[in-house]
Amino acid sequence: MSKIGKKIMQSYFIIILATAFVFMGISKMSFNDILNRQTRLDLKKDADVVAKQINMVIDQKIEMTVVDGSPNVKIQISKNFFGENALSISEIILPKGMGYAHNRLATTHFIIMDVDKNLIFQSYNTEQEPINPLEIDKTKYYVEQRPLISSVDQETLGYLVMLAKKEDLSVINALINRSVFLGFLIALFIASIISIFFERGIISPINKLKKNIASFSFTDDEIIWEEIKTKDELAEINQDFLKMAYKLKEYDKKQKEFFQNTSHELKTPLMSIQGYAEAIKDKVMDESMVDEGLDIIIDESKKLRDTVNSIVYLSKMENLMSEEKSIRINLWEAVEEIIIRLTLLAKEKNITFKNDIAHYIVVRTSDDRLDRVFSNILSNALRYAKSQISIESFEIETGHIIIKIQDDGRGFENNEELYIFDRFYKGKGGNTGLGLSIVKSIAESNGWGLKAYNADEGGAVVEIVIPPLRDKDVN
Repeated sequence: MSKIGKKIMQSYFIIILATAFVFMGISKMSFNDILNRQTRLDLKKDADVVAKQINMVIDQKIEMTVVDGSPNVKIQISKNFFGENALSISEIILPKGMGYAHNRLATTHFIIMDVDKNLIFQSYNTEQEPINPLEIDKTKYYVEQRPLISSVDQETLGYLVMLAKKEDLSVINALINRSVFLGFLIALFIASIISIFFERGIISPINKLKKNIASFSFTDDEIIWEEIKTKDELAEINQDFLKMAYKLKEYDKKQKEFFQNTSHELKTPLMSIQGYAEAIKDKVMDESMVDEGLDIIIDESKKLRDTVNSIVYLSKMENLMSEEKSIRINLWEAVEEIIIRLTLLAKEKNITFKNDIAHYIVVRTSDDRLDRVFSNILSNALRYAKSQISIESFEIETGHIIIKIQDDGRGFENNEELYIFDRFYKGKGGNTGLGLSIVKSIAESNGWGLKAYNADEGGAVVEIVIPPLRDKDVN
């Protein structure tokens, strides 16, 4: 059995035992209370019935004894009659040596005393149960007492005392507790068998999940993943891990491609620099070409520097290491400053900028991030535009701001718009292939949407979707 299986079984048994003990405790108290109440109720009813019967017999005997029917005679006889005839009366109603069984829960005894509380009759064997009628132990017996009253003069002639043994209830309680405990053992046995099946039902998919995770490897071409068909959270977790495995696989693939592309991008300018430097040192180049060689070395060094800087910046963005402070920036003003920097290069190509961004639009980001986004997009547009690059803004019903950068060049060819934001993807005339990758990383970190497509009238379009400022961003 697995470790988690043992824990499940232990928890299951603890719950069963705790529930059983609570149930047994409540059952014992409930049964005991019910037995006590029922015994007292039965004893009261029996005392009333027996007292009534005895009173009726007394009256009958008195009527049979009186001849002239004089009330005074009846009264006199009733005062003395009970002591003389009580024994025979009690034996008629209560045969000596027998309890008043009547399907009662506890053995019931009777005591009849005269008005002075002298013992006249008892229904029990005094040797087996030495009970003092005047000092009955109420911890052992339930007691009910009724006066015996003559209907002739309504005077008390004696007393009926009825006793119910509590010990008999203890025996019944013990039998009930024994039955409950036996039922508990049977239930525990059945629950143990059921718990084994439950444990297997839980542990089996967990073991599958464990096996799936353990079998995952970056070196395997395919991901071998066993499906869990429990239709519960474990099945969902298994699917989530599978999705994560594919994402990790894809991430690993991109990382490897990134390192390969990086090494290639760094190797090319380094080899060019090394080749020209060695040629100049070894004086294998004509003196007229030395200056040209040095210019190439400088240009390649700049490309190398730009590539390294871009890689470092991308690494910071992806690892959330950038500590640049976000501030509120007027978008039109920021883009206008970038246009001014690019104006000289644009004039050389006879290209003009048209900044139609609404003056009220404000975004929250850092100066450097905003500059990199629009500098890279506009620089990229300058390579392909024929005469104009326009920057427009639109606000939609949800409050989102759409920034549309469009040139009038050839547009994207061969589905280039699907790849231009990938690392080291270079179009015609591209430099490092990292500029638009940086744009994508910044946009994602800012929560901006980003897409590229061809305009209906021709030319390439890069569209940025900026969500509305939250309340905490307004200040």
